[in-house]
Amino acid sequence: MQDLRCPNPQHNRKKYVSLKLNDDADKRLFCFQCLQEVDLANSVLQQSDKYCDLDEVLDNNHYQVYNWPVDKVGAEIKEQILKFKTPEQQKKEVEEFFQQTKLKIIEQLDAIKQMIIDSITANAAKPEEKKDQQEPKDAKDAGKDKKETKKDDKKETKKDDKNQPPKKDDKKDPPKKDEKKDPPKQEDKEPEKPDLNPTFENVKKLYDSVYDLNKIKQIIKENSKVDPKILSEKLGDYLNDPKRKQFYSYLKDIFGKFKKDEPTASALPTSKELIQPFLKGIEDQIQTWPQYFGKVQWTFQPSQAHTSKQVIIDDRAFQGAGQNIQVIYSKEVFERGDHGCIILFDEYDNKRVQQNGNFIIGAVKDDNRDKDNYSQDIYRCLFNEKVSSGLVARAGSDFNNILKLTPKILLLKINVENDVLEVSDGKRQVVYGLEKDAKLKGNKWRFYIQWVHSADKFRILHSY
Repeated sequence: MQDLRCPNPQHNRKKYVSLKLNDDADKRLFCFQCLQEVDLANSVLQQSDKYCDLDEVLDNNHYQVYNWPVDKVGAEIKEQILKFKTPEQQKKEVEEFFQQTKLKIIEQLDAIKQMIIDSITANAAKPEEKKDQQEPKDAKDAGKDKKETKKDDKKETKKDDKNQPPKKDDKKDPPKKDEKKDPPKQEDKEPEKPDLNPTFENVKKLYDSVYDLNKIKQIIKENSKVDPKILSEKLGDYLNDPKRKQFYSYLKDIFGKFKKDEPTASALPTSKELIQPFLKGIEDQIQTWPQYFGKVQWTFQPSQAHTSKQVIIDDRAFQGAGQNIQVIYSKEVFERGDHGCIILFDEYDNKRVQQNGNFIIGAVKDDNRDKDNYSQDIYRCLFNEKVSSGLVARAGSDFNNILKLTPKILLLKINVENDVLEVSDGKRQVVYGLEKDAKLKGNKWRFYIQWVHSADKFRILHSY
């Protein structure tokens, strides 16, 4: 960090913070008070009055400093260099984009496939069979754990045997030789005869030569203790050096020719814009696949106790109406075995405010299904973590992450006999699970959903 101080006695030796790198500047170093005086003297600063942050100049390269280059041509060339993509770079970006998209689609397909398989397995298997299958697995896992611990012990003993440091540590001559070679590699020397063929490589080489900040940094560091006027003069001498001016002229000339001959923007953004709607259509289709491969064995119906005004599109799709509280529960009663469903959100309002933004999912006792108050049952709000009873967020899950993910799918699962109630996201990650003290066994239960926003539209794709 630089410690250059303003010598003006009225400025209390404040640190210089800004640097003016115009070719024809009378004063180049400014503290905060100097800048305030400039603002007072000039109510409207001239377009050419551009200041660079002094610490930025000293700590960064010529592509990372705001307001550098000062001139319009240099600023335009810098922007074009940063945007420019060679054909090889464009190919690489396109390949990476499609590779990521392919992985994303495969991930969705695998998740949907496993959802359907899990539900079919749960429908077909008996609870007694599941218990029998778990025991040998546990035994195998225990055996695996023993093998892994033995392997870890062997690794540790091998590491201990190799802990003695090698004796030939004193030979550090190669690094010293490399350090000596570093100074000659400075890029301060411009080529005597630059290649003026208007290619991107030549434009960049000339730009790096003209606007490189290394020489400016060197001048500032070497003259940090002299009179600021002398430092400003030396900076001005460098900025107005005839050789630098000549190279600037070369740069301006070949850049003008390059703009006419070569496109400077990557083709990928345009490709993305064209491809994204197509990919979005694929994702939306994948999300609906459970309804083709699965089967809706039961659906939801409105609670008789609430003045709900659901817009029921059909017996599988539901949408709110106005700001009315909507409550629906499963037509099926659950007492034993595995049951569940897959719900897809076609639309939902993510601009939610406190209790008015609630979207609650839970289980209601069969005797309470048409009563006004579900507060003694089990529920969880997807958007307000304080609205909860009996369901807790699993470690590492965000309480409202379900609707942030694609696909916009919820999985509900219940097993009354084993006290299991789970809400999972579209990647089959369990987000909410039953509290330890909460119990289902001994009662009959139904899934229920309560919401307010009319923008919330969802449908049941599969149930078992």
